[in-house]
Amino acid sequence: MQARRFYFLFSLAIIAIIALPVGIANLILGFIYHDSPCIQCWGERQSMVYVALGGLFVLRYGLKPKYIAMLVLVVAGGLYQSFYHSGNHALEDVGQGFALTIFGLHTQFWAEFVFWMTLLVLGVLLLKAPSFETQALRKLTRSNLWAFGIFSFLVASNMIQAFISTGPFPYLGHGDPIRFSWRMAENIWSTSNWGHMGFPRSLGKRIVDKPILAESPHKWEDDYHKAPLEIHKSLHLLQTQISSLKLNAPISDLNFLAAKDTPKPPKPLNLAYSKSSVPIFLANTAMDAPLP
Repeated sequence: MQARRFYFLFSLAIIAIIALPVGIANLILGFIYHDSPCIQCWGERQSMVYVALGGLFVLRYGLKPKYIAMLVLVVAGGLYQSFYHSGNHALEDVGQGFALTIFGLHTQFWAEFVFWMTLLVLGVLLLKAPSFETQALRKLTRSNLWAFGIFSFLVASNMIQAFISTGPFPYLGHGDPIRFSWRMAENIWSTSNWGHMGFPRSLGKRIVDKPILAESPHKWEDDYHKAPLEIHKSLHLLQTQISSLKLNAPISDLNFLAAKDTPKPPKPLNLAYSKSSVPIFLANTAMDAPLP
């Protein structure tokens, strides 16, 4: 492949990764439909920006091993982010999630798709790539300048959205963000997620707690004063009733509903015959005759 064609296709790849997933999420979902990304969505969006930035280094300084290595490392980090994000939503049903979707699919799927496609396109381009550059700077073509311009515009637009919805340092993104608003008073700047940052931290939230079984030595809290909600009213106890249900688990409404919904045995049929009644015939018998 000629060098000019290679860098033209490389420019198109950079424009695709910065304009489609990042641009749609920022301009359409964010500014038009007022969707605000969560902290993991921000991380995946930043990784896509870093991939495009690595491509701009290739356009400006030529194809060099350190830039290819940088692209591979950033894509590896983005794949980890998308795996981690998808794992948080793996047990949800189709259509669940607080964020808006693109073609019915949430951000974590598109991050997975974009990073795998980045590896695929990068591999195809490198198969036909010219030799590594030795010169210090390349002369940028019109397609290269378009890639720089679109990248700069969308990065600045995302910075505006991030400042309005998330805030400057040390404020951090939200796990469950509110709707995006151009009114600063309607946005929340928070530092609460700093407590969840850092790796490794004894695996932290990655440790799955053991389930509480019926025979587990678990003490159930029955003091409503220790509830997570503030309760300002109290109810007076009118009567108590001892349940006769045999339970091997904490009492729940399902147990009582199951006991109440037990079907009653059917009443026996009255087969008495009178002259004024319609004759009843026995089925599956040798003789089909009215009862005496």
